[in-house]
Amino acid sequence: MIRLLQFAAILLAVTVAATLLSIAVVVRMLRRRMRPVPHLASSAPLRWLVTSSASARLHRRLRATARASVVTTERIRSSFPDATNLVEVGEALGFEASRIERALVEVEPMTGSHRREAIQALDARVRKLDASTERYCHAVDDWSDAVDAHGKRQLDVDDALRSIEEATRTLRQLHVPSDDLLTAGTNGAAPRSSSRS
Repeated sequence: MIRLLQFAAILLAVTVAATLLSIAVVVRMLRRRMRPVPHLASSAPLRWLVTSSASARLHRRLRATARASVVTTERIRSSFPDATNLVEVGEALGFEASRIERALVEVEPMTGSHRREAIQALDARVRKLDASTERYCHAVDDWSDAVDAHGKRQLDVDDALRSIEEATRTLRQLHVPSDDLLTAGTNGAAPRSSSRS
């Protein structure tokens, strides 16, 4: 009888440990899925994966946009390691996505009109980021088409470079510190744009 109880206790302990480990693995997997950029941690709540709130929908759009730039940047990094300017633009797009996400998390506890105004400001930033990312991806496609497997330029890539420079200029105008968003939510005023050199 004692051995039977000991066996049952061991079996229960193993079952509990396996269950906790499985939960930890699933949570870790979901946490990684929340990241707009794979190597940058996310503080977004897991419920945003399934809920239909404005914050959750905006976060899903942000993740889709960021992952497009990540895929394109990794393609350039592996195929054209000397094209550091293209990689830097892609990384800057990823960092901006991470900044927007942090601001979105800070806005989440807000309520009423203050929250709506802050969400609208972030929505505008996501739309600008999406436009810059689209230009960047098209420019990289043009660059790839203009370079053969041996790294020899086959076509004029000036148009591609101009697109990248335009995407970079837009990116520099995107960053709005989260303090501005919180101020906008408190005062009811539109957040001011901040340009980075």
